[in-house]
Amino acid sequence: VQVLEGVGDWLFLDNDSNHSVDQYTGQRLLSGDELRAWRDYLSGVHALAQRMGLRHAMVLAPSKEEVLRHRYPHERAATTVLDQVCALAAPEWNVLDAAPVLGAHVPPEACFKQTDTHWTDRGAMLATLAVLPHLGLDASQAQALFAQDVYVLRNEVGDLGCKLLPVRSAPTEFLQGPAPEAGAVFDNRLPNIGRTLVFENAGALHPFKVLVFGASSGYPMLKYLKRIFSRVVFVHSAAQVDVGVVAYEKPDALLLQSNGRFLVQAPQMRFSLADAVRTKLSEASPALKNSIREWLATMPANPSEKLYREMLLSAYELQ
Repeated sequence: VQVLEGVGDWLFLDNDSNHSVDQYTGQRLLSGDELRAWRDYLSGVHALAQRMGLRHAMVLAPSKEEVLRHRYPHERAATTVLDQVCALAAPEWNVLDAAPVLGAHVPPEACFKQTDTHWTDRGAMLATLAVLPHLGLDASQAQALFAQDVYVLRNEVGDLGCKLLPVRSAPTEFLQGPAPEAGAVFDNRLPNIGRTLVFENAGALHPFKVLVFGASSGYPMLKYLKRIFSRVVFVHSAAQVDVGVVAYEKPDALLLQSNGRFLVQAPQMRFSLADAVRTKLSEASPALKNSIREWLATMPANPSEKLYREMLLSAYELQ
């Protein structure tokens, strides 16, 4: 079973490929080579950003147990993988560990889903606000905008509750409003790695273009990012960087996002979005392939989405 029962019916991940429990208890730490890989990645992103004149930052979405330690059945080690990554990150690399930000919220439980591994919309909002200063932006305008937001409770089964028999759900707070992908001017609709979303918002707080290489916790952040920036491009890559996409977008800011449990493996700077799109499309069901093909045929071709459209069309030709 991949579910660990915590205090007060809080569920946590167990027996996963990233060894979450071992990371928390210090049984799994990064080796010298793994630490070097992280240093190479973070310094490489910084060098790329400097070369292209971009602002950049990385958000680490903490594992639930890192913030809700009082709910977790294991004791935290003095040093964890998260600690190792944060310790090697130079200040100019702008790495934000969101754990202290979420832990400072009262109650911290509002930042996480009880029956899921991910943070709530509120948790994503707090992390989004916290990273803005790392991108050289004042967060007060966004804070004032988000203060008007309304949150509603819905019963959520989540990616942990669904693993139990019978399935378990819990009241979970959601931002009242459109889904993360709503309003996208481009969405290749592929699942997980390779998903690409583009948003345009002339009425955004900042006339900035931001390119996000993120993981699953990046989706709820989109509910806030697409109101802050005039153009947001989200690539699901678990913080791996496609340098060609950066060159194509020429964004004002580069934002990387990874999930706490993924830190056992440093992301790469050699990610190919085109390869990921090809792979995902080849694995897609006939129904999804047809749905995407129909959408491509009906969507007006926008020059600013040309690269992502061509990746999809090329992937279809190779089927």
